Amino acid sequence: MSSMLSDLETSKKEMEKFRQQKHKGKPLGVDLTVQILNNCWDIDKNKMEKIEYIPSIIKGCMEDFTEFYIKDRNMYKLDYVFGLVIK
Repeated sequence: MSSMLSDLETSKKEMEKFRQQKHKGKPLGVDLTVQILNNCWDIDKNKMEKIEYIPSIIKGCMEDFTEFYIKDRNMYKLDYVFGLVIK
Protein backbone atom coordinates (compact mmCIF):
# COMPACT_ATOMS: atom_id res chain seq x y z
CA MET A 1 0.00 0.00 0.00
CA SER A 2 2.81 2.43 0.81
CA SER A 3 4.30 1.81 -2.67
CA MET A 4 0.97 2.71 -4.22
CA LEU A 5 0.75 5.94 -2.24
CA SER A 6 4.33 6.71 -3.18
CA ASP A 7 3.46 6.19 -6.87
CA LEU A 8 0.60 8.66 -6.61
CA GLU A 9 2.88 11.26 -5.03
CA THR A 10 5.56 10.63 -7.66
CA SER A 11 2.96 11.02 -10.42
CA LYS A 12 1.83 14.33 -8.98
CA LYS A 13 5.40 15.67 -8.82
CA GLU A 14 6.25 14.45 -12.33
CA MET A 15 3.11 16.03 -13.79
CA GLU A 16 4.02 19.33 -12.09
CA LYS A 17 7.45 19.16 -13.79
CA PHE A 18 5.85 18.16 -17.10
CA ARG A 19 3.53 21.19 -16.92
CA GLN A 20 6.59 23.43 -16.58
CA GLN A 21 7.64 22.45 -20.11
CA LYS A 22 7.17 24.88 -22.99
CA HIS A 23 3.78 23.33 -23.86
CA LYS A 24 2.59 23.65 -20.22
CA GLY A 25 1.47 20.00 -20.11
CA LYS A 26 -0.58 20.29 -23.29
CA PRO A 27 1.59 18.75 -26.01
CA LEU A 28 -0.06 19.15 -29.41
CA GLY A 29 -2.92 20.98 -27.65
CA VAL A 30 -3.99 17.89 -25.67
CA ASP A 31 -4.36 18.35 -21.90
CA LEU A 32 -2.33 15.31 -20.89
CA THR A 33 -2.43 13.69 -17.46
CA VAL A 34 -0.31 10.64 -16.72
CA GLN A 35 -0.26 8.38 -13.66
CA ILE A 36 3.08 6.65 -13.18
CA LEU A 37 2.43 3.25 -11.64
CA ASN A 38 5.07 0.68 -10.74
CA ASN A 39 4.71 -3.08 -10.56
CA CYS A 40 2.95 -3.03 -7.19
CA TRP A 41 -0.36 -2.23 -8.94
CA ASP A 42 -2.43 -5.25 -9.90
CA ILE A 43 -3.08 -4.35 -13.55
CA ASP A 44 -3.75 -7.42 -15.66
CA LYS A 45 -2.93 -6.35 -19.21
CA ASN A 46 -4.53 -9.55 -20.52
CA LYS A 47 -7.92 -8.29 -19.32
CA MET A 48 -7.50 -4.99 -21.13
CA GLU A 49 -8.87 -4.52 -24.59
CA LYS A 50 -6.18 -4.08 -27.18
CA ILE A 51 -6.27 -0.76 -28.97
CA GLU A 52 -5.77 -1.43 -32.65
CA TYR A 53 -5.47 2.20 -33.70
CA ILE A 54 -4.01 5.07 -31.73
CA PRO A 55 -4.54 8.47 -33.37
CA SER A 56 -1.33 10.23 -34.35
CA ILE A 57 -2.01 13.15 -31.98
CA ILE A 58 -2.18 10.71 -29.03
CA LYS A 59 0.97 8.93 -30.23
CA GLY A 60 2.68 12.32 -30.36
CA CYS A 61 1.64 13.05 -26.77
CA MET A 62 2.91 9.63 -25.67
CA GLU A 63 6.24 10.25 -27.39
CA ASP A 64 6.52 13.70 -25.78
CA PHE A 65 5.85 12.38 -22.27
CA THR A 66 8.10 9.35 -22.76
CA GLU A 67 10.96 11.59 -23.89
CA PHE A 68 10.40 13.86 -20.87
CA TYR A 69 10.17 11.00 -18.38
CA ILE A 70 13.04 8.78 -19.48
CA LYS A 71 15.60 11.51 -20.15
CA ASP A 72 16.88 11.06 -16.57
CA ARG A 73 15.82 7.41 -16.30
CA ASN A 74 17.38 5.62 -19.24
CA MET A 75 16.75 2.18 -17.72
CA TYR A 76 12.98 2.66 -17.56
CA LYS A 77 10.38 1.44 -20.02
CA LEU A 78 6.88 2.88 -20.13
CA ASP A 79 3.73 0.96 -20.98
CA TYR A 80 0.52 2.86 -21.50
CA VAL A 81 -2.99 1.97 -20.33
CA PHE A 82 -5.57 4.47 -21.51
CA GLY A 83 -8.39 6.24 -19.80
CA LEU A 84 -10.18 8.98 -21.65
CA VAL A 85 -11.93 11.99 -20.13
CA ILE A 86 -14.05 13.98 -22.54
CA LYS A 87 -15.19 17.40 -21.37
